[in-house]
Amino acid sequence: MSYNNLQLFESCLQYDEKIIDHNSYYNNIVLSREDILNIQSYTNISQEIKNKIIAIKEIGDIPWSESQIYKLIEQIIDNLLLEGAQYNEFSCFLHACDITIDTITEVKKTNPKLLQEIMLWIIDEYRNNRKFLDNASIERTTALYDDSASRRKWKAWELKIWAILWKKWFIQIQTWENFLESEKAFFFFDTGKWKFNANQTRRQLQIIYQFNKDHKKTSDVCIKFKNQFYILEAKHLKEWWWSQDKQFQELLDLISYDENNISYIWFLDWAYRNFLLKSNSLYKQTEKTRIDNIKESLQKHTNNYFVNTYGLEYLFSQE
Repeated sequence: MSYNNLQLFESCLQYDEKIIDHNSYYNNIVLSREDILNIQSYTNISQEIKNKIIAIKEIGDIPWSESQIYKLIEQIIDNLLLEGAQYNEFSCFLHACDITIDTITEVKKTNPKLLQEIMLWIIDEYRNNRKFLDNASIERTTALYDDSASRRKWKAWELKIWAILWKKWFIQIQTWENFLESEKAFFFFDTGKWKFNANQTRRQLQIIYQFNKDHKKTSDVCIKFKNQFYILEAKHLKEWWWSQDKQFQELLDLISYDENNISYIWFLDWAYRNFLLKSNSLYKQTEKTRIDNIKESLQKHTNNYFVNTYGLEYLFSQE
């Protein structure tokens, strides 16, 4: 059976995203041998930071030497700039004080004395407002490592799309010449000055689409299937997003372009996609439901698509 774009969207509504999926590209939580070695190293860094804070506390309980304290602060700063230093409780407390490790790096370059004063203030707050064990545990470090898993795997969606297309015999190409000559090919957009950025794509394909207009974000993937080109934007939903009208309008903008030989695809996947489509709330600008707005746009722009994982796999399986 062959679906048009509206029928494919309606079929996607019948196929939920898999939340429990042992083959998912997003939920691979098994630590590798290298990860385990790293965890021990990160735990050692955490222990060093704890030792220095305890030392500052002990110095503070007696007539203390400012030079001694600032030397310990310098050592804490040096530890915080090591790889993996973010996986400890004190680094999390930095965020609570609206300070990041990137901030520490920059201030260290421009004003080391100011950084020492900032760190003294944060350490004092930490000592007064937090209880902590003398020893750092590998379990706690691992938990903090897990908490940042989504940031470490921020390109997991790219691997997922690559795998879907690869299974359908699409190839990832490296030159425009190969892309334009191929029947089944794709590339991931590069936001820099490389050949596959948004401006190059607009020139090569002679398209009007402005890539979210402000040029701060490009699309994600460009696909060629026979004589048709597809511009795909992907949204991996693990938390609430749908209620933001501005972002929903970006979705409608994308699937509302009409251009020769170009199809625009909005690919929405993962757990929240299931809840959002089923809740089907009103879109305030039109007082129609969001699904009604999507259907209306797809009916007007028959080359464009709104799909989930099921729909993306189906779309590029057709001969």
